[in-house]
Order: sequence, then structure tokens, then C-alpha cells
Amino acid sequence: DGFNVKQKMPAVAATPAPPYRPASTLPHKPKRDVRSVLRAYVRTHEHLICGTDEAERRVQSELARIWKARDERDEAQQPSLRTIPRLHLRKPLASTPEQASVYAAVGKMACTRVREQIASLVLDAAELEDIWSLLKENLSPPISLADERINYDDFTQVAAQIPPGAASAFFCATSFLKFPLDEYGRLSILHFYQWVRCKNAILRTRVELSWYDSKGDGTLTERELEMWVSDVLPQLPSLANMQKEFLPFYKVTAVRKFFFFLDPRRRGRVPIRDVLASPILHELLELRRDDLSPDDLANNWFALDHAEVLYQDYLDLDNDQNGLLSVAELSRFRDGGLTLPFVQRIFQEVHTYRVQGQNEIDYKSYLDFVLAMTPCYKGSPEAIGYFFRLLDLRRVGKLSAF
Repeated sequence: DGFNVKQKMPAVAATPAPPYRPASTLPHKPKRDVRSVLRAYVRTHEHLICGTDEAERRVQSELARIWKARDERDEAQQPSLRTIPRLHLRKPLASTPEQASVYAAVGKMACTRVREQIASLVLDAAELEDIWSLLKENLSPPISLADERINYDDFTQVAAQIPPGAASAFFCATSFLKFPLDEYGRLSILHFYQWVRCKNAILRTRVELSWYDSKGDGTLTERELEMWVSDVLPQLPSLANMQKEFLPFYKVTAVRKFFFFLDPRRRGRVPIRDVLASPILHELLELRRDDLSPDDLANNWFALDHAEVLYQDYLDLDNDQNGLLSVAELSRFRDGGLTLPFVQRIFQEVHTYRVQGQNEIDYKSYLDFVLAMTPCYKGSPEAIGYFFRLLDLRRVGKLSAF
């Protein structure tokens, strides 16, 4: 036990080393050039290669096949589609939250691209000046300094010297034919340039409004339009002296006119296209001018003095100072010239609030009433519709003798 005994380890058979071979004798795979690989692929897939026109034809053919299959499936489910065309396509409903987020992301991306495409057509001040200079440099004979004109050939020469986007938006044949031509087939460059500036301003405003379109469906809610009005106020010199406390009431006053005339069915949204085409927008943006006369401001709904008078009249009618008007309070409108049954019908048709057992209207409903009662608007379809609802006691869409 006191001696160290070396234990014998079992012998392990050694793995024989592979025989040495020179590198020149080792087997190797032949190297293939990338170009030869690509050429071989082209030869084996030559039937799939086609030109641009053929590729477009194949894409259209595949799309036609998909649409035809979908139409046949829809007609099998709804046989009436064979004789009555589909007038409206509903948005696809998302079956999962992930699919809903994808739909929302795609819709947002599409709206962004449309907005960017429209924004690329907007001209800055320097580009507008360049267009005016090119128009004057390409006048068509006989030249008269009192009435400078251009024919279609010279018109296309100007289009060739400006960016392609501006040329397609402002210098197409359709744009040329919008204007009256003289016996030489020429239009007035002054009238055309004024049209370019007007259309450019509309495009710029459309881009601005589209930023507030949260749903991306081309419409704006009252809240969204109020946000736009709030952001555009610094650009209106006539409103520079507005008190900060009056700003919320001014926004309501301004937006209410848009919705009274552009949303007669009271859906709570106005299309951006209708806003752009409406003279109401021009009336508001006219306040950008700093040379407006007192008469111009007196006839402008959006003028600061007019908005303050409207709100002060509302406060004067509100005897109990609760921010709402009762039947008795509205009856005092314009020195009490309204009959009680007429005022009661207003409260039966418009949105009201229940306060201490009686119905009362807010400032928005009061503005609708004022717009309908304003002499210059009484003949408008919207004002007539407002009074028609008051007279249609049975709500049947027609008036009886009693």
C-alpha cells in the first residue's frame, strides 16, 4: 500500500494517416464562369423572356383572367349582376387585427403617394415667373402689346421648356381649348397665366387639406376643418388682431358656413373636392389680401368684425348666460319678429340639449339659423331645404295645404 503503482493504460489503436498526394494529383471540379452560367440559364429559359410590350400584354391578360373569374363568382352568388351593374365596391373587411393593420398601412401609403404626386405639380413663385417670361418670349404674330396672344404651336414650345410635370398639368391641349381663341387661333397669355396661378393655388390648398384627412377618404370632419382653419389664420392679415380667447368661437363660425352649404344631409363630413370648388373657400382665402376695403370686409362672412358681431348677438340673446338659447331667448332674434310656432318648429328639427326640462340650442345651431335667415343666402338650395324641413310637419318630403 505504501508503494506507488503505475497503472497500465489500455492501448488505443492509432488511426493511420492518409497517404500524401501532391496537389497536382488531387481530383477537382471544373470552374464555371458566371457568364457561362447565365448564358446556360438564358438558353434553358428562353421561352420566358420577352420584350416590354409582350410583358405588358401578359400582365393585362392575367389581370383580365382574374377579374373574369371574380365576376363569374359574384354572378353565381348574385344573379342580378348579369343585368344590373355593380355601382359601388365596398372596402374589404379585415378578418384579423393583423390584416386590419395591413389594410390601414396600405391605405395610408396610398394617400401619401397621391399627396406627394399632387405636391410635385405645385409651382413655386420662381417657376411661375419663368412661365410668364416664356409666354412673353413666344408670342405669336401679329403681335400687339395691348393684347399679347399665343397660338398652339408656340404654346407647345413653351411646354417643352418647362418641367414635364408642370407641362402635363398646365400646358396640355385641353388647357389650351379652355380659352376663347381669336381668328388666328390664339389665346390671351394674360388670361392663361391668371388661370395657371389660380389652379396652382387650388392644388396647393388641396395638398394642405389632404394632410388633415385622417381617414384618407377625401373628406374632412368639423374638427379636422377647424384644425386647418387654425393653421391658416397666420396667413390672413385681416385676422391679425384677433384675441386669443375668441379663437375657438371664430373657428366654429368659419367652419359652420362650410358645413351648412356643403353638408346639407348632416353627415358630419365634407368632401375636399367640394371645399375646393366652393366660393366659400375663395371668400376665406380672400382675407390673404392686405388691401381689402371696408366694404369688402363688411360683406365677408369670415371677416373678424362680422364674426365678433355674430357672437355678440348670440350672447345678447342668452339671458341666463348658460351658453345655450331657449325658445323664449331665440324668439327675441331681430327685435322679436319671429312667431312662436316658427321658433318651436326650429327646436323640433335641429339638435338640442335638455336643460332644466326644456330644449335649448347651441352656437352651431344658431349659426345654421342665421345663415338660413341671411337675405343673400335665402334663395340658396341649402336655405330652402332648411325652411322646407320646418314646414314639412309630417316629414314626408312634401307640403300639404295645412
